[in-house]
This record gives sequence, C-alpha cells and structure tokens, in this order.
Amino acid sequence: VPELLRASHAKPWAASTDAERLDVYNGLLLAAHLDAAFDCGLITVEVDGAISVSSSLPVEALNLLHLHAGVRVTLSPRHEPHMAWHRECVFRRLRPLHDQWTPRRRACGPRSSGGLDRLSC
Repeated sequence: VPELLRASHAKPWAASTDAERLDVYNGLLLAAHLDAAFDCGLITVEVDGAISVSSSLPVEALNLLHLHAGVRVTLSPRHEPHMAWHRECVFRRLRPLHDQWTPRRRACGPRSSGGLDRLSC
C-alpha cells in the first residue's frame, strides 16, 4: 500500500550536504512505523540488510511492530556509507537500564574532509 510507505533517510536531511540529500542511496522505503523506529534509532540496517533492534525497545513492542529475526531489506553496496553513519550516529546501542537515552540534536558529520567514511557524532 503506497500510502503507508515513507522515504526514510539514513543520514537526516538536517545533517546532510546537498549532495547527500539528493542521493537515493541515503534512503530506504519503509512502512511508516518502521520509518519512525529508524528515525529515532530503535532499529538500524546492517551491511547484509538485516534489521538490528535496539535493546531499548521493549520485547512487547517487537511483536506489535512485527520485528522478528530474519527481517531484512535489500540494499545496494552504495547504501553502506549512509547506513554506517546511521549505525554510528543514530542507532541506540546497548545501554544500562538506568541510562536514559535522549535524542541527539546536533548534526553528525565527517571528522575531516574525508567524507562519509570518517564518522563523527
């Protein structure tokens, strides 16, 4: 159902250069609920297209969102620099239960003029 799909950016528009904003490989077409989870770092996409889920997402939510082992998206190798940025700068990794996560409001970008292969958050 096309009306339920969203263009989801691995590197958010606000943090992207003009070229990255226009790069189709900086995006995925996701269902609205997965787009929201991807944007706030509750899920990310691994090199092989497997969906990784943050430990901060409750187990009950996995069932509601239909996120189960084996969920994958099809990627081109050209997606990888953008997905690597998302994994490094957006994805909520394992955190202690007492550590409350707050969204990052500053843009991530290259540490030097080296481009996406050099990540900084």
